[in-house]
Formats: sequence, structure tokens, C-alpha cells
Amino acid sequence: MEDVAGLHPELIASGNTITINIYDEAVKPIPTKGFSGSALVTRGKDRETVKLEPADTNVLRGEAKSALKGVTIAVALRTAAGKSGPDSGPRSEAHGLM
Repeated sequence: MEDVAGLHPELIASGNTITINIYDEAVKPIPTKGFSGSALVTRGKDRETVKLEPADTNVLRGEAKSALKGVTIAVALRTAAGKSGPDSGPRSEAHGLM
């Protein structure tokens, strides 16, 4: 996944769950307290916005209504300091995206 809001996120889509692990440039975990985000899940013409919330120390997580197979996911994040940014693009299983 490309940098988002100056961070290095790792997106993992498994079942209905979208998990974003947040790291700095040195791949050290960044606490997500005060962060927020959303994921736009596109499946053909169907779209769903999934709210992402802090879950663990460096994790944002959200639940889609259905399994994340054959979808495109675009993510927007906002840090506790208010910095924000999107990321979107082609997804593949090799990158943890379905």
C-alpha cells in the first residue's frame, strides 16, 4: 500500500474484516489513538463505506457487510494531529488485499 497521510499502512482484508496496521518509515508501530478512517469497498457497481476505528496499539479496523472477495478497497485516514490522505489503486492477494 502507498503512503497515506505520511504513514506506512499495511492493509489486510480477511473475511469481512478490514485491518490497517500503521507504521512509520522505519517500520515501527505508530499508536492509533485519536486516528480515524474509512474504507470504500467497491464490488462491481456496489459500494460500501466501512468506518475504521482504533482497535489495538497500531491498528485501525472495520467490518464490511459481506466477505471481501473480488473487491477494490480505497482507504482514507486521519491522524490524531489531523493530517489526512487517501490511497487507492489496484489490489491483489499478494498485497493482502482481495
